[in-house]
Amino acid sequence: MPEQKTFGDAELCVAMDLGERLLVCGAEVSRVEDTITRICRAYGAARIDVFTITSSIVVTAFSAQGAPVTQTRRVGGPAFDLTALAELNALSRRLCAQHLDAAEVSAELARIDALPHYGFGQLLLIYALISGSFSLFFGGDAREALVAAAIGMLLKTMQSGLARLEVNPLISVLLCSVAGGFGAYGAVALGLAAGAGSISIGNVMLLIPGIALTNSIRDMFSGDTISGLLRFSEALISSAAIAWGFAIPAALFL
Repeated sequence: MPEQKTFGDAELCVAMDLGERLLVCGAEVSRVEDTITRICRAYGAARIDVFTITSSIVVTAFSAQGAPVTQTRRVGGPAFDLTALAELNALSRRLCAQHLDAAEVSAELARIDALPHYGFGQLLLIYALISGSFSLFFGGDAREALVAAAIGMLLKTMQSGLARLEVNPLISVLLCSVAGGFGAYGAVALGLAAGAGSISIGNVMLLIPGIALTNSIRDMFSGDTISGLLRFSEALISSAAIAWGFAIPAALFL
């Protein structure tokens, strides 16, 4: 095994880079903290104190000589990517085993960032499939499933446009919900479908914060109460925005 390096700012920065990407990709807080701790130990840190919440990572580590090193990282909003998450987990294990230097880790992170993603056309089809399938699952007929699929593609287009404009995520969810509700009730008013309920349910499934809610429960069970409550609160607020968004067209049409 290669000789262990002296722990310092560069090594801590490597650990923070990996931890930040894990958190953004959808990892739970306990996984992020454990990964940062293991990497710091692999680089020679004698003691590591890590504090992570949904938007921030703070780490203080002590070298074998007792010199403290501290860094704080502000983390942006989530961009869930399970493929990148698996690659980052594999990289962190390899780093701990082989003690990769900063240049090697940077090259690996660049490779992970360059992994292929679904194209916009593929995402439109995925959104259409999800909306149409859930519409059928909750009792809709073929016409309602087709309308839900069309509205699902509209919502994906809206989400992409609002993301480019850097609109607040909560406002984006609210606007998409309003558009989805008007699309469902508008289709019924035009005679394209018999009922708006199954159409709306199919589109709601595109917007609900399922991963955030699941991670919040897991964080709380893991003892990360603050992070769990923060994620849970965000999921509840987002769910409330979705409910209000679909309720506005319902109140106007009914």
